[in-house]
Amino acid sequence: MNSNYPLFFVILLLVVLIFIRKKEGLVTTIDEEINVPVIKNDLIVRIQLNIQIQIGQPRSSDAWLNIGDITLRDRAGNQIYYGNTNNVYFGNHQNWTGNWNGYTQLPVSHLWDNNKDSMAHTNREFENLIINLAPAALGSVQITNRSDCCEWRIGYYELALYNDKNEKIGFIKLDRLATQKGKTVLYKMSYPK
Repeated sequence: MNSNYPLFFVILLLVVLIFIRKKEGLVTTIDEEINVPVIKNDLIVRIQLNIQIQIGQPRSSDAWLNIGDITLRDRAGNQIYYGNTNNVYFGNHQNWTGNWNGYTQLPVSHLWDNNKDSMAHTNREFENLIINLAPAALGSVQITNRSDCCEWRIGYYELALYNDKNEKIGFIKLDRLATQKGKTVLYKMSYPK
């Protein structure tokens, strides 16, 4: 009997496991890590991607918000499952049932489908993305930009964190995320000591 068979099966098993993990979208290359200063040790109940320019303000391009994927983790590194369309929405359109492709063909559920090539898309320019959470000790927010075009759009937005008193206790501009299609940035919360 050939003594290389056990080694062959171990290698085959590793290749299959890597393929399955990539297929499930669990393996993501982090292109950059950025610390987000947080001013209080409060639990986070909402994150928002807020537009940083106003209608009529000079800009170089359009201000639609398109996002490939968002993964939230607590301070222990455990994934926070926020995937409920009643808790995630653009602008003031909670439970929106309209018929334009931003909300129907490219819905917010694409943010947690583990497919970095799908995306969620606002219905109009200058809309914020709201994600409501059960109070969480948020450790990181991993965001993947849209992968096919229009990568600059997210640069007009910021990532903002809110506590249960509706206070913004941390924020950072997303302009570094806007430098390339499909870029993934890990935003790590930096709480006060």
